[in-house]
Amino acid sequence: MMIKCNFKTPAIVAGMLLSLSAAAVDFKFKQQLNTKDTEAMGFQLTVPEHVYQQAQNPQLHDLRVLNTQGDQVPMKLSLMADDIERKVFESTLPIFSLNHTVNTPLKSKQVTTSWQGDLQQLTVETSESVQRFIKSQEQKRNDRFLLDATSLRQAQVTGLTLDWQFESAGNRVFYVEVKGSNDLSSWKTLKSRHKLIELNTGQRVVLENQIPLYAKAFDYYQLRFLGQPVPQVNSVKASLSSHSTSQSLTHKRILSYEILDPEQHGYTIIWQTDGVFPIESYAFDFQYKNLMADVQLYSKATENSRWQKVTSGQFYQLGTGEMAMEKNSLNFRPNNHRYWKLTTQSNISSQWINGLSFAWRPHQLQFLAQGDGPYSLNYGAKALNRPANNRWYQQLSSQVKSNMFSSEVTAGNVTELAPKPKAEPKPPEAKISRWIFWGLLVIVLSGLFYMASRLMREVSNDE
Repeated sequence: MMIKCNFKTPAIVAGMLLSLSAAAVDFKFKQQLNTKDTEAMGFQLTVPEHVYQQAQNPQLHDLRVLNTQGDQVPMKLSLMADDIERKVFESTLPIFSLNHTVNTPLKSKQVTTSWQGDLQQLTVETSESVQRFIKSQEQKRNDRFLLDATSLRQAQVTGLTLDWQFESAGNRVFYVEVKGSNDLSSWKTLKSRHKLIELNTGQRVVLENQIPLYAKAFDYYQLRFLGQPVPQVNSVKASLSSHSTSQSLTHKRILSYEILDPEQHGYTIIWQTDGVFPIESYAFDFQYKNLMADVQLYSKATENSRWQKVTSGQFYQLGTGEMAMEKNSLNFRPNNHRYWKLTTQSNISSQWINGLSFAWRPHQLQFLAQGDGPYSLNYGAKALNRPANNRWYQQLSSQVKSNMFSSEVTAGNVTELAPKPKAEPKPPEAKISRWIFWGLLVIVLSGLFYMASRLMREVSNDE
């Protein structure tokens, strides 16, 4: 079920999401995100490779999505999961009952049927116990059918679908017993009493003709109808399920590495990646035949950090042709360090490695369509060293999480942003009022001094 709504309507998640204010952050890079689904509540995309090469933080904490108003929108980063694809298909199973088969001749490891003129022969190529079972079917009512499922090779069977018909028309509810066997001798009951339905009211047809199993296929199945009349079974189809896993890993070649002086460092090679990739595996190329060596892998985040042991293992390359055996890879938990080291205690030269590559798992970015688009991916900010708050995501139900994000978004060109100019401090304002005060005071005092002097002269003249 696809849930769509205009995110601008507050009735959907009102009170749950907090609007993030635009932060005074100097992002170094900006990439426009072109969204096609204008009604989507949110979008998701795979983080481009160049982001890992230019990010300032190993965990991509300096990555944010901004809307056209410059506000940060709610977002979440998570490592891409492997894609598991499940398929369901059907396979028709040959039917044999007593000494005849339906439609398809059998040629399995237990039973073989063939035709001689108008007569069909059945041969049992197993033990006496199996032959006794087949002979016992001839002495009983024709209420059971045997299915040859050896062609399924024990695939995952989700159920059996029956197609039947009765001699006379009518509405029926009847029951069937289902057993499984791999040798036609010992049988395991899978369904002791499963209900099948065929109803036609004239306005509605109800047909329940599926028997769920959900288990690995047996080589043979036995259907026994409980009660009369027994229908004529035209065909039985087995529903099979299969799944394949498609890894989300991306592989990248290391173009250069350094062989350290064996007298000082032992048998050691060092290298560095060109970014902060979430690496899960390293694979090495050998140029040394009949190799066997114990190796240790180390990493560190910065050049001045201390080496940390990641994992250890054994490399070998033995034999040729069909007898050849090789192990040249190391797997570990996701690691985003830039600096790497491989050491070995073997007495062979470290030059036996002539190439290496790593497998890394990109992140999936999910963000809400909050505010107006176009949205932009901004990263490369040294000031951001904490991940974006994703408490809003944890409050969503699993159904909403899987349906609210649209993949109809593409990343545009990258723009390198110039750092924001810092405002120069204003010079202190001249305190004119103080000068005016002193000026007026001088004028007033001068006037008073002048008046006092004149008064003294007039007094002197009168005397």
